[in-house]
Amino acid sequence: MATGSGIIRKLRGKVGDLVYRIRDGEQVVSAYNPQVRNPRTEAQMQQRTKWLNVLGLYKVLSPYLKEGFENKQAGRTDYNRFMSINLQAEPVYITREQYDNGGSVIAPYVITQGSLPPIEMTDNVTDIVASFGADDTVATVSENLLRQNARLRQGDALVFFVLVQTKVENTPVARVHTLKITLDLMDDTLLSALNTPYLTIAASEGYLEITTIGVVYAVAAVHTRRSDRLLVSTARLTVLGDVNTILSLPSFSVAAGSLGYIGNDVFLAPDNIVGIYDDGTGDGSGDDDDDDTGGDSGGGGTGSNPLNGG
Repeated sequence: MATGSGIIRKLRGKVGDLVYRIRDGEQVVSAYNPQVRNPRTEAQMQQRTKWLNVLGLYKVLSPYLKEGFENKQAGRTDYNRFMSINLQAEPVYITREQYDNGGSVIAPYVITQGSLPPIEMTDNVTDIVASFGADDTVATVSENLLRQNARLRQGDALVFFVLVQTKVENTPVARVHTLKITLDLMDDTLLSALNTPYLTIAASEGYLEITTIGVVYAVAAVHTRRSDRLLVSTARLTVLGDVNTILSLPSFSVAAGSLGYIGNDVFLAPDNIVGIYDDGTGDGSGDDDDDDTGGDSGGGGTGSNPLNGG
C-alpha cells in the first residue's frame, strides 16, 4: 500500500503493479518485480549443497529417530537437531536429481543425542560385555548382559542400526536395517528369530558385535530407557568400507550446479568460485540477504529449507 504526505502528495509503496519511490526529492514509478531473492554466493551454495545428502539420509532414518534427541529447544524437532548437528560434518555431495530419486550416502552422522553413556564402537564391535549364543533366548541374553554391564537395567532397550550402501543406476541408496532388544527376563523369543542376514548381533571374544553381509555399510548402537521421558545414548554412525569403491560421487561444483549455481567461467579471473546473481538492479552486483544460519546451537541453519530457495 502506498503512503504519502504534504499538499502535493508523493507516494511510497506499491499500488497494483506499480511501485512508487522518492529519489532525490522526485517521484519515481517503476513496475513491480516479484522476483524472489535467491542468492548464490559460494558460501550460500556450500551450505545448500551440504543439505542434499544430510537431508537425504535423514529421510531414510526418520521413521526410527522419533524422540532420538533429548535436549531439543522448545519448538524444535528431531529433524532440526539432526540437520543442525550433521551439517557440521565433513560434506558429502550428491546432485539434486540423485536426492529427488531418494538418494543418500552413508556418512559418520550423529543419529541420536542424549544423557545415557554412549555405546562405543570399534569398527563393528561394541563395548558391551557379552557371552551369549545365537540359540539363546532374549531372556538369557538379557540376564547375561545385565549381569556383566552395570549401566544396563531391566526394561532398557538396545537398538542396533546397519545402513548398507548400494546404488540404483546412478543414484546412491542407503538401505536401513534395525534390530531392537528390550532387556526382559521373561521373553522366550529366540535371538536367532530376530537376527537377519543384514543385521546380526552376537557375542565375539567377550563383546557384543554387529555383523552384516553388506560390503560398504555403517553401524550404530543406541541404549534407551523409558522414565518420565525417553532417555537415549548419543550415537554416531561408524562407516566401514570405502563408499568410493562402489559409488562415483559428484564434486561440489557438479552438485552445486544441479541446484542452479553458476560458477566463474571467465578465463582471466582468479580461479576461485564466484556466485553470479542478478537481483534485478541491472548492476550485476547481487544482494545476499538470505540467512540460512538459524536453528539450534550447534549450527547448521535449519530455519528453512534452502533446497526450496529459502
